[in-house]
Amino acid sequence: MKRATFVRVGMALILLGIVAGCATTGGGERAVPVIPAGKGVLVLEAGGIGELNFSVFDQETGKKEGSFYGLDAYLKPGRYRVEVETDFTYPDLRRVVLDEIAIIEGQEKHVIVPVGRFMINVMQQSDAGGNQKVRLPFRVYDYGRKSVLLDRGMTSTQVKHFIAPVGTYKVELTPRILSERGSHIEHIIKTIEVRFGSVYPLMIQLGEAPKAQPSQQDE
Repeated sequence: MKRATFVRVGMALILLGIVAGCATTGGGERAVPVIPAGKGVLVLEAGGIGELNFSVFDQETGKKEGSFYGLDAYLKPGRYRVEVETDFTYPDLRRVVLDEIAIIEGQEKHVIVPVGRFMINVMQQSDAGGNQKVRLPFRVYDYGRKSVLLDRGMTSTQVKHFIAPVGTYKVELTPRILSERGSHIEHIIKTIEVRFGSVYPLMIQLGEAPKAQPSQQDE
């Protein structure tokens, strides 16, 4: 009887250990990193974006400490400037700069990066009567200054997100539309609002098949 009791108690302890382990690792929480001696860890909060390209510089000397891909980096204690890359090429918006980031030994430093994502889906009617995604060049402009071109891109037939600083922008597409009377360039201008923690979906429906010319992207 004593042996059976010991077995039951042992099994109960094992089950409790398994449940406790599941409770600490479940729920999608980020695992607590093991911080090396003499280091702290920088953790970027990007509102659901899984990875970012970023560089870290010494705040006082400007010396580059390294380039990283992901959301965290182990650093020596000190003050740093962090530059996070976006998908824009315009100099003022190509990077989001975070100054005076203090890293303390043995601690995590969580920093919110003011970026979000947008996606552009262009649909056209297929010969079968349904809709299909098409690839078209597009331009992104400053919302208040139409003459300021921020970037150029290409829509995709797959799911594609563009990372951008939080803000409001204008998107322009100029597909060539074919019709019975010939063809013409259609100017489509839409507004996108990039917010932290979300993906702004822009859907554009074309009634007739567009003919995208490579030269349009270089105009």
